[in-house]
Amino acid sequence: METGFMMSLKNNNISIEGKNIVILGAGGASRIITMKLAKAKKANQIIILNRTIENAKEICDLVKSSLNIEIQFGEINRIEEYAEKTDVLINTTPLGMHGVDENFSDFTFLEKIEKGAVIDLIYNPKETTLLKKANEMGLQTLNGLDMLIYQALFADEIYLKQKLDFDELYATIRKKIEI
Repeated sequence: METGFMMSLKNNNISIEGKNIVILGAGGASRIITMKLAKAKKANQIIILNRTIENAKEICDLVKSSLNIEIQFGEINRIEEYAEKTDVLINTTPLGMHGVDENFSDFTFLEKIEKGAVIDLIYNPKETTLLKKANEMGLQTLNGLDMLIYQALFADEIYLKQKLDFDELYATIRKKIEI
């Protein structure tokens, strides 16, 4: 089964095939996204960066125990070292979210991502500082709203036990949200 995250990538023309993916954070969202990316077996490598290294290692161990994919972990404060080889950066942390006082202290790591995509699972605000800076540098950006909409549609399919017209429903939801 596809997930809202994978569907949002597809519908925003963000490819993971042969890409180096860096995931910031090692919470529940990171765990699910990492497993979905690993199961797709299209990425070149996945790297999880987190403040608590043990949590990142735990996700890597889980992936390694069930799938054959190159996956690494490291400390989030070493993001600049990893940025040069990053094609897709995914923020799963709450940094920059409405109501959260903390944000990234420095965005210079974005300068090292020459081309690619920056995805922030946050959808409030619609454009986090991370996405704004990435957009200013010409990188493709995506917030978490599409993922949220698609996850709701998948849940509705399960609950209603019927196939839904995602294209029509997605367009209707986006139109209502933009008002």
